[in-house]
Amino acid sequence: MFNKLLQNNSRRRFIQLGGGALTGVAAIATAGNSIANAQSTSPNTPDTSAQPTRIGNRFQGKVVLITGATSGMGRAAAIAFAREGARVVFNGRRENLGREVENLIRSEGGEATYIQTDVTQPDQVNAFFDRILDLYEGRIDIAFNNAGYEGQIVSLLDDTLENYDVVMNTNVRGMYHCLLREAPVMASQGSGVIINTSSVGGYGANTGGIVTPYVTSKHAIIGLTKSAALALAGRGIRVNALVPAYIDTAQVDRFTNNDPQQKAEGVRRDVPLQRIGRVEETSAMVLWLASDECSFSTGASFFIDGGQTADI
Repeated sequence: MFNKLLQNNSRRRFIQLGGGALTGVAAIATAGNSIANAQSTSPNTPDTSAQPTRIGNRFQGKVVLITGATSGMGRAAAIAFAREGARVVFNGRRENLGREVENLIRSEGGEATYIQTDVTQPDQVNAFFDRILDLYEGRIDIAFNNAGYEGQIVSLLDDTLENYDVVMNTNVRGMYHCLLREAPVMASQGSGVIINTSSVGGYGANTGGIVTPYVTSKHAIIGLTKSAALALAGRGIRVNALVPAYIDTAQVDRFTNNDPQQKAEGVRRDVPLQRIGRVEETSAMVLWLASDECSFSTGASFFIDGGQTADI
């Protein structure tokens, strides 16, 4: 399937890395604008003219943990959960961006706490969880494990073990450490929801071997999600994977050389819906996965890719 989709280097980079989590704050403020030409011709383009600051009370009082939420999909999810009444605690490495998100949520009357954390550092991860449990009396209702890193954009022939280590330590080891802290808390409650960010790169590869560690890590997250779901199902805990691609983030900008025309051409060529995805759309899926409306799903992968992988 991926051999059919991936015809050149820029295309390979775009598709494989469309579901990453380390994305820029500008991605939300300008979502969709950078590919206006591609979107303007699509009948599927949603109306984004109204963005309410409070939607409802679907997660009123729920304690929601999000990793990698200083930008991109994690940032959008933090805002969306807060607008539904959740008590959001999130992390990320870039403190200035984390404080921006925290202040934005609070300015809208929401509840949010930012804690600077690098998920590759065990002491920082433990401190993050200790703070959450202290703030909310030992409770975590929902965890969105979203922190990730794409690594260097090189072929296997040019890759290094160091690149592999930093990608795997962030995307897999860091996520697993978070699961080790989340699961016992939720098990003691007898309930909980865990959502792990993978990518379409977790269901295929590319002909040039570009970003091999990233693809490896995203496959690992699918396996981790399935095994954790089976291990925790008897404890009332659901575990699912979010599988995005072609989401309008700063990461996708990087892999299309910050060229809006190149990005727009990639969308027109590869996405049946003929537009790029928005972070608000990924957050809508995350909230659905976390809700009681999705109460019979666990161990599953939920694609949000505009039909790109419909032939899997």
